[in-house]
Amino acid sequence: MRRRPAQHPRGVALLLVLVAMAAATTLVMGWLAVGDTSPLVGRNAVRAAEARATAHAGLELAVAVLETDAPWREQHDNGWIMRSHPIAGGSVDVRLWDGSADVATPPSGATTHVVIEATATVDGLAQTMTANATVHPFDGGTPGDLDGMAMHAQESLRLAGQSRIRSWRRGSTRRMIGIANDDPGSVELRGASARQGTAGADLILPAGAPAGVVTGSGRGGLARSRRQRPMPDAAGEFGLQRSDLPTLEGLMNHEDGLVINSRIAWELPSDALHIAGDLIIREQSHMVIPAGSTLRIAGDLILEHGSAMSVAPGAEATVIIGGDCVAQHATIGSVQPARRRRNKPRQADPTNLRLVADPTDEAQWRLLSGTVVSARIDAPNTELEMRNATIVGRVAAHEIECTDTRLWYDHALATGAGLAALARTVDRLDLLDRRNGGLEGPAMSEVLDRLIALVHPSNLRQGRPVAPPSGDLWLMRPVLVDAQMNRFGGDTAAWEQAAMASVDGAAQ
Repeated sequence: MRRRPAQHPRGVALLLVLVAMAAATTLVMGWLAVGDTSPLVGRNAVRAAEARATAHAGLELAVAVLETDAPWREQHDNGWIMRSHPIAGGSVDVRLWDGSADVATPPSGATTHVVIEATATVDGLAQTMTANATVHPFDGGTPGDLDGMAMHAQESLRLAGQSRIRSWRRGSTRRMIGIANDDPGSVELRGASARQGTAGADLILPAGAPAGVVTGSGRGGLARSRRQRPMPDAAGEFGLQRSDLPTLEGLMNHEDGLVINSRIAWELPSDALHIAGDLIIREQSHMVIPAGSTLRIAGDLILEHGSAMSVAPGAEATVIIGGDCVAQHATIGSVQPARRRRNKPRQADPTNLRLVADPTDEAQWRLLSGTVVSARIDAPNTELEMRNATIVGRVAAHEIECTDTRLWYDHALATGAGLAALARTVDRLDLLDRRNGGLEGPAMSEVLDRLIALVHPSNLRQGRPVAPPSGDLWLMRPVLVDAQMNRFGGDTAAWEQAAMASVDGAAQ
């Protein structure tokens, strides 16, 4: 039998060589492509980094503007405060929004929460950064601005019976109650009804106040530390002792006294606004105070059963009382009482009347038996008793005693720059210090020191003319601004398109 010769495969080496050459060619071409595009991509990355840095610089510049007395709330173009402003080889556009508004709205005179949007452009590449900022408009008058307080007492506060402290407007923030005295028992809440009446309210008190400052069977939540907002001792006194109140100084003796007889309606003439004696409004009488005027009463103000004292439509009026005040089943201010006792008034406007006790003399004010008041009440050195009364607005006095009285606090009175806003800011700093990753002790201490410096009595920025301190440069930066970044980066799609365009251009 003949054997077949062995068959050896042919062409395998050639195939392996071809595969190896194809792989090497692919790798070389990929390496060459990367070598061609890497500088372009790198340049785009550098441009993006430069644009981000420029946007960050624009953001910091905007914060610096907010820290000055510059009129940024008014002098802007639909929120724009910078357009194509040159910075570090690029340009930046900065726009401000009112952070408290539900929709994008430019800032106004009352804006304290600001959204800052800075868009920088470097070599055609745009990057955007945004931040939330809180502008603290505090100064030496802040501890005496009580318009954000529902009720404030310098010495003592007593609530009993069916007394309630509620919000006049729906959806409003928490009510603030203040006591400037840190003695034990300065705040007394009697009974379960008083505890319910202060539900949802916070208490501002001195930082060194003992645990027993709130007493009574109805002390409830106000005695808990989480409901208390202590003010730092370094901030000094707060309350009526720091308030800038009008006085009877310069009283002109136009009238020895004034009595408005029963069952008449009478508008007070402009030449009878200075009363050296008592003002008595008899039963069923109605006296109208001219809008925008100041009525000075050196003696007592007495409103008998069914009488009324209101303000003509227009600007706010002020009534300064040098003696006592007694109102029984009377109406004071622009208010329509409820049809039933203890119900919420149908309509009221506490912004157009302010009742002030002359701070130079001690007095007693008594609002009794169904009296309805719509006003801001500032009564230093005064014992204020409210019994079966209804108040719309706010109340501040040396001593306050409420029995079966309902206070409807109007949050529209708050300026956002008063004692209540300061207390919330201090409390927020304390919370930031406690949480993980929050403010460190030195950082919080620094911010707190700046706050205390702002509210020092010597720092009265209110009324300062809005003008650059030196030429066109805003050198003064007395306003505290807290800013937190919420967007860092820019238009990623534009960056990728620019990179691809650069590669395509190089390939051609």
